[in-house]
Amino acid sequence: MVNIAKIYINESVIERVFKDASKHTDVEIGGRWIGHVYNPGETPNDSDITLHDEHMTYVIFDYVPTGPNPEKSTAVELQPDREYQLWALRQLQSIDDRIEVLGSWHSHIPNGLDRYSRVDHYSYHSKLNNENNPYPFDGMLCSLIHQYPENIEQAKKLLEHAWFPKGGELGQHSWYDSSEIHWINLPKIGEEFIELEDFSPYFEATGFRKITLDDWLAAISYVADSTGYEDHEIKRSPKGDKLLLLERLPNGIDFAVEIRENGECFFIEKDDSGKQTEAVNQVQIGMALLEQKVVEITGLSAKWSHVNSTLAKSLTEDLKSETVEKKKGFLARLFGK
Repeated sequence: MVNIAKIYINESVIERVFKDASKHTDVEIGGRWIGHVYNPGETPNDSDITLHDEHMTYVIFDYVPTGPNPEKSTAVELQPDREYQLWALRQLQSIDDRIEVLGSWHSHIPNGLDRYSRVDHYSYHSKLNNENNPYPFDGMLCSLIHQYPENIEQAKKLLEHAWFPKGGELGQHSWYDSSEIHWINLPKIGEEFIELEDFSPYFEATGFRKITLDDWLAAISYVADSTGYEDHEIKRSPKGDKLLLLERLPNGIDFAVEIRENGECFFIEKDDSGKQTEAVNQVQIGMALLEQKVVEITGLSAKWSHVNSTLAKSLTEDLKSETVEKKKGFLARLFGK
């Protein structure tokens, strides 16, 4: 018989889930559940918690988000920023040494899949049955939302929860009934020391700097200037949170790469029949697709595939003083300053 843990979840968590799920409708998003584990007979820290007589009890305080630089974030797959997640977990454990990773949640809103994918099953099974790094508990709580929530209460109803047992067969899991999930008010862990919705402490502590739209703009301009290429347009949204590299081709088809301030990237194709938008997990992949399409139709393109994170960083870090002065006039014209 599978020992399914009793589950408590902090009420404040669902507001964050709602924000993440409703903001990222084109790519999967999620996070790792963190909290306390109690065995039968232990005394919980909170009086609102009643332990199971025979099984473990999981108390979910919060979740560590995907992170600023996910390895992959597309409409069908999510591989989080593991370096950030490990850093955040260590910070939280230095504040509360009982904090453990108890599972995860993620969104299938971009693809609508109402069940865990085969990739999900392999991921959970490998974590639970890793001989080199044994999972310390009987199972994991894995949660899924596949429909767009209109508000916080709807997000709570749409977020479904399943128990994946340690030692089970690949894909084995049991769904919780909504009445089996206990929502209670709990404090946020160490919120005075680490804010899980703010990545700036991580950037400061590790020296990691998120690439900005200005960095990508400098890289695009550098590649175009170095090849003398002018058959393109660069547009920025009125709010300044999106950058678009656009190629209008003679056959009436437009191709573009859209880079968003939050790091998401999309390849866009538009013709008389409409527009198609494809999420890509790296800017360089979108740029390579753009170069390929332009070369196929016109035979000539800037080396857009050379626009990558390394170039974007180097232009602002290694060539700061020189590059900024050279680009100042161009940026002023582009942004209307």
